[in-house]
Amino acid sequence: MDKVKVSQNVADALDYVTRNFSNKAIIDAHVRNPNGWDMDVNKALKGLDLDILIRALYNGYAVEGMAQEQLLEWFKFSIQKFNELKKS
Repeated sequence: MDKVKVSQNVADALDYVTRNFSNKAIIDAHVRNPNGWDMDVNKALKGLDLDILIRALYNGYAVEGMAQEQLLEWFKFSIQKFNELKKS
């Protein structure tokens, strides 16, 4: 399974809650009150789609839109296309 792409704020909140609570406790809290994340360290989870939360907890997560990551992917793609054209 692929990692879920989340914002930096959501990743920071997930880092905090996973250090302090079990996945089961996090999911239970979110199911009972998805808008109940009121602390500064976890408020980015407020209203987060349950599917995204569960996938992030069990499959892992990565921060979306990281400039270096996007640049590296573009570079790899460009090199691959260049090599394909060179072979033609």
